Amino acid sequence: MRTIAIANHKGGSGKTTTAVNLSACLAEMKYQVLLIDLDPQSHATLSFGIELADDEPSIFWAMQQPASERAYLAELARPVAKNLSLIPSARLPLSHEESLLSRDNRLTRLRELIGQVATKFDFVIIDCPPALGILTQNAFMASQSVVLPVETSFYAMNGVSRVLDTFEELARFHHHKVEYWAVATLFDKRTALSRDILEELRRFFRNNMMETVIRLSIHLREASSHGEPITVYANTSRGCQDYCDLAEEFLVKVAHRGEEPVECSEEVILLAQIYGNGRETLEALRQRGILSLAKLRMAEPSKLAHHLGLTVHATRQMIAHATRLHTFPQQIMPMVTTGSGHGISQEAEGPAPANQLVLESNTSSIETATAEADDFPHPNHH
Repeated sequence: MRTIAIANHKGGSGKTTTAVNLSACLAEMKYQVLLIDLDPQSHATLSFGIELADDEPSIFWAMQQPASERAYLAELARPVAKNLSLIPSARLPLSHEESLLSRDNRLTRLRELIGQVATKFDFVIIDCPPALGILTQNAFMASQSVVLPVETSFYAMNGVSRVLDTFEELARFHHHKVEYWAVATLFDKRTALSRDILEELRRFFRNNMMETVIRLSIHLREASSHGEPITVYANTSRGCQDYCDLAEEFLVKVAHRGEEPVECSEEVILLAQIYGNGRETLEALRQRGILSLAKLRMAEPSKLAHHLGLTVHATRQMIAHATRLHTFPQQIMPMVTTGSGHGISQEAEGPAPANQLVLESNTSSIETATAEADDFPHPNHH
């Protein structure tokens, strides 16, 4: 299990939007995700249409329980989408926050609670309050990684230096080091200011900057007001595309870094040979974490085509073929092909065996189902 805090000392940076939709995208990728709303403003909780009554337990209730009355975090988790659970927030009176300061384990209380669910979830994502008090420090102490959403505006760097100073203090006085990654948000490519700020952020954070850029999107704002993540409200929008890109980049750069390479399934290897450039396409798929038919059939064609260096048409055919093989696994048999692929495969000379799966040309219905409704240019590659 990996715990990630989403934090920025400055409000209005897209922090909660990032926490909610990064969680939703990881859940769409079949990971078990727990989202903890640690912000007393409860914006992440409200993003799922949930509002706690005064007598309902929240994350703060669990953090305040004495050791003799242990709170079980799993009992507070509410399923809000497939593979995604939420531990909601509530209003936190000042006196209650002060009570946390008096505890011996005041900086590790949240880490102790999260330890209870280590075997139940792949990722725990914490939406921090826009402040660097006891709650945010708890989140940092519980996390291995911190994502810093930074808006591409004139006030972009406001608050960032204080967050970085907090990391140093935790490492110096509490021997806890976290790695951090900045992600540019609210990017408007139409303005020179946004473009200049983006370049400034990339120069400042260097290797600690995610390549993915979250573009300004009305769908992201609408999704929150409708109580749904972007993957449910508008799964073909630019906002959904950007957060899915961020989830994929996070998996490659952070979550799966240092692990032994995992091989693609035999079916994915076969499709890479038919439609792509063999080993080159296979390695690109492996780096994107697309190791199975289930992952391949969920890919967005135009985005995947860019990463694989293939035409969108060939990529659509590959995804359609993966969908068919995943739906009818009993038909999966070795296929003998020659040629370089790119959507054109030639059967080996001689009659095909009776039990050999023959590539059908009529995949229009499946291709239509996997097509993207809108296709926006990306600022993510520079």
